[in-house]
Amino acid sequence: MKFLQTIRSTAYNPSFYTSAQHDPLSQPIKLFGMLGLCGVGIMLILSLVHIFPFSPSQVLNTLESTYPDDLIINVINGELSINQPQPYYIKNTFFGDMPKYLVIFDADQTLSNDVKKESTFSIIRKTYMISDNSNDARITKFSDQKSTTTITKSDVVIGVEKIRPYVMPILIVGGTFAVVLFTVLFILFWIILHMLYVLIPALFVYLYSHARGESLQYRQSYLIALYASVPVVIASFLLTLVNGHLPTFTFTLLLLLIVALNMGGTEKETQASIV
Repeated sequence: MKFLQTIRSTAYNPSFYTSAQHDPLSQPIKLFGMLGLCGVGIMLILSLVHIFPFSPSQVLNTLESTYPDDLIINVINGELSINQPQPYYIKNTFFGDMPKYLVIFDADQTLSNDVKKESTFSIIRKTYMISDNSNDARITKFSDQKSTTTITKSDVVIGVEKIRPYVMPILIVGGTFAVVLFTVLFILFWIILHMLYVLIPALFVYLYSHARGESLQYRQSYLIALYASVPVVIASFLLTLVNGHLPTFTFTLLLLLIVALNMGGTEKETQASIV
């Protein structure tokens, strides 16, 4: 409740800004930490709309069905062969707008080495595989594979069924860890970046206070600017949820407007109390 009251006070409460000038710096830092936590939480909740439809079982089923029933792969002493005429294409059924093929077997080198031109993730030759590594082609040789390996449809099905029970727990544990780590790092980065940004508006607050004859110290001006930025931060965040953004310099202008309203309000309250 105190958190919400503070948020409301940052929008308009002259007496709040009078007392806030003497707050320790840790107070606005805690406030922005809570704001960052709320913002990240809202974004994560909204992202669940895209996460919930994801089904690991469906991905594993697609993996099983993608491997051709009649394909047998043999790797003997670093040389790969298949039981089908080449070039042999395996279509990409995993990714929508990505390459047309997951892999192309081309032992006779009838195709180019350009995976993008051939619209595939990788091209497999007799002794090596070509895959896309950023802007350069990456070549992986099979020469280190000295034993004999055979891969059939049944091997893929058995392998998938073995890992199926562990996929969801791994996703949950790994996803939770990633979310917690991302949240902590994002909030820390956002707080540091925001506090650095407010250093400049604080200078305008400092000059404004001297023009009004109040002669605030820069530390006091900085605290006022930090608190005045809270409503602007919230407004900016809400705009991002609808794919909008504040125009250039609008953030600073709104911050200074809030400062002017509250510092002017302090003067009016003082005059009213005298009367």
